[in-house]
Amino acid sequence: MSHLSLLNEASPVALSAIGAESQTFDGTGFVETSVPCGLKTAEIARLVEDYRQAAVNTKAAGFDRAEIHAANGYQIDQFLRVTSNNRTDGCGGSIANRARLLSEVVAAVTAVLGAGRVGVRLSPFSNANNVGIDSDTVATFGAAIDAQNDAGVAFLHLVEGQAGGPRDWPAGELEGLRDRFKGVYMTNNGYDRASAIAAVASGRADLVAFGKLYFFNPDLAERLARNAPLNPLPVAGPYGAGREGFTDYPTLAEVAA
Repeated sequence: MSHLSLLNEASPVALSAIGAESQTFDGTGFVETSVPCGLKTAEIARLVEDYRQAAVNTKAAGFDRAEIHAANGYQIDQFLRVTSNNRTDGCGGSIANRARLLSEVVAAVTAVLGAGRVGVRLSPFSNANNVGIDSDTVATFGAAIDAQNDAGVAFLHLVEGQAGGPRDWPAGELEGLRDRFKGVYMTNNGYDRASAIAAVASGRADLVAFGKLYFFNPDLAERLARNAPLNPLPVAGPYGAGREGFTDYPTLAEVAA
């Protein structure tokens, strides 16, 4: 998810040389992301060390828990799916091989933060960043969830449907994956206050995660608790080059003032 101009003209790296078909900001405007070069087998061990060091930094910064982002077409998600993993080494081919990086990262992060303090985010039915939909989603992600159960992962966080898009999946498949996990279940994607309350009250989820709503409402928790109005998304959209549309959303107190 980068561009040559941001890397001194060096290619970004990924699991395989498959482009994300997305955009990134190069300092002046949004440009198409560059096609990455595939990681060498010897480089994969460094990825696990990077996650371990991130856990060390997280603990030093005073956080109690951490979530491993294994969704939306990013690195770990690329390893999991047969659509994005065309490797022939020990990290490609079988489901067990494709899930190996996730298992090793979970083990490394848990060793730093402790048991019951690590969660994992997955997006089985999302094609975010051109990752593709696995030809056997239930088998692939079922195996990944089984491994999390064995590792004592504290919570499973699923993006339900297409990230930032429709909440679509084959009948019963997401529910089956959700029920396969033995810990706390967190849901995400397209929820508002009412639907989040309903999901928890019905027992369909233990927790609900908010992304965009939190992005443009820095005090979202207070607003939800008080059923207060939310800030509207700007017409031009977020993620611009400056503060506008990025860090200038007012809190309730600022609105009142």
